[in-house]
Amino acid sequence: MQNQELLEISICWSTAVDLDLCVFYRCADGREGGVFSDEFRCNPSDLGSLGEFPFMLHLGDMKAPQAGQCGTETVQIASPELFERLDVVVINYADAIDLLDVDYTDREGYCRIGEQTVPSSPEGRGQAYHVATLSRNSDGSMKVDTVNRVVTLREAYDSIPGFPLICE
Repeated sequence: MQNQELLEISICWSTAVDLDLCVFYRCADGREGGVFSDEFRCNPSDLGSLGEFPFMLHLGDMKAPQAGQCGTETVQIASPELFERLDVVVINYADAIDLLDVDYTDREGYCRIGEQTVPSSPEGRGQAYHVATLSRNSDGSMKVDTVNRVVTLREAYDSIPGFPLICE
């Protein structure tokens, strides 16, 4: 791990539902993947690692928050410079598996990407909440483009690099 600050991406929600934070990536060399809850595929490596590629770590799945509390999940990224593109997605696996449209709007919910906050007020209908895409500027720095849109699993599968991993 390099001697730099970690990029943290986190979600906070107040609705009594188990939401899961996923961060998908594409590298300049074409590699694609992601880090997400290890409970869906029962694969601990889905959480990632800060000490080896992809140098990202999902800090673990938090179940639905208790009434009056905020539920949070966080992904830390040690080497964002390795990635051409990062996509931040929130998913309710239980409903998505049944192809139910999910309402991800939460008046108190948000996603924080570094210092930027995206309120949970997405448009669209579907199963996956595509919060934002981080991509490279011409100077090589990462910029955050807010997407703030709910998409179908098919749309996510076709447009988000690495997303097919959670569809296996």
